[in-house]
Amino acid sequence: MKFIFSKHASEQIANRNIEQADVLNVLESPDEIFELENNQIVYQKLFVSSIGIKYLVRVFINGNQNPALIKTVYLTTKLGKYIK
Repeated sequence: MKFIFSKHASEQIANRNIEQADVLNVLESPDEIFELENNQIVYQKLFVSSIGIKYLVRVFINGNQNPALIKTVYLTTKLGKYIK
């Protein structure tokens, strides 16, 4: 699947200091993909920082567009909330 970044997603990546390589890694080899309503898709992957902190990068996609639009991206350390 091909993806394009929305302006909002690009801004969030910069504002939240998320590595674009991490976002691409999530899209290429996610730990989990699930669909929300109206073909909105979430890709997520667990990472471990160089100092051992676990964090989850979540990428929200609008699957109704071709190529698929990356709507927003964020990371969280609240793993229990998002990992089953």
